[in-house]
Amino acid sequence: MNELFDTQYRSKQPLIDGLLYPGTYIFAGSPKLGKSFLMAQLAYRVSTGTPLWNYTTRKGTVLYLALEDDYRRLQERLYRMFGTESTDNLYFSVSASQLGNGLDEQLARFVAEHKDTKLIIIDTLQKVREVGGDNYSYANDYQIMARLKSFADAHGLCLLLVHHVRFANITCHIDKCRHSTSCYYKKAECSCRTIVCGAWDSLSE
Repeated sequence: MNELFDTQYRSKQPLIDGLLYPGTYIFAGSPKLGKSFLMAQLAYRVSTGTPLWNYTTRKGTVLYLALEDDYRRLQERLYRMFGTESTDNLYFSVSASQLGNGLDEQLARFVAEHKDTKLIIIDTLQKVREVGGDNYSYANDYQIMARLKSFADAHGLCLLLVHHVRFANITCHIDKCRHSTSCYYKKAECSCRTIVCGAWDSLSE
């Protein structure tokens, strides 16, 4: 214990002060509440180093896997949000392999080619689940999150996973996350660093 307390560990510099740090996050919310708009905002702000809601942002390369979109929709959304203000540090893809079937290698290759990668967004997690990953067992979910967390930690970057919650008849947003898969709510046990719930239902009324 003394050795543990005496060891000095380097602190992790935030991507966005007080909001986003290196590690693995799940951003969960009901469909059609604007999760992808927020992800685009985060991606753009980090890639340009411009403040988000007056929070200081540190510039870095961003990869956004917009796996529920096509390039036309992306173009329209980004134009509506940012006009013609572009950035060379933001990369998009609307397709990707699945975990255990090529995605791991694709991400590693991107990071090797872009040494300043600070943020990777996967929108959505379901799109990259392993073949046969429809089995939402705790063990299966834990293994998926452990693999993604290991990648993020190894490269010192932030990996942000977008997830649709289910069970519309459940009013508590934490319960929606808990019932959507067997793993996500067990924060103390799960390998995921932080769980964020998109509690925006009242905003859409």
